Amino acid sequence: MPRTHYEGPVDFLTPDGTHLIARCTASFRRERWQGTIHLPEFDRRVERGDVCRVTAGDLGELRVVILDSVGTHRYEFVALIRPDPLETL
Repeated sequence: MPRTHYEGPVDFLTPDGTHLIARCTASFRRERWQGTIHLPEFDRRVERGDVCRVTAGDLGELRVVILDSVGTHRYEFVALIRPDPLETL
């Protein structure tokens, strides 16, 4: 049975190419992953509508869209598609 919940560290790549290690809590519902990302403090904010890349062992590599800020350095996201392996962000 495929995994339907993930909680743990992820590699997070912002639209400008900044690489961070973030914490993620996500659930697989309605054919897609959704949840929250808690980013460490860094010099740029992630904005609503930003498309970022998340990678973790159990999740694989996902393209995520930031939906909203839900706290200090916490962001709600939805993963719509798995990225093309030949595409760069």
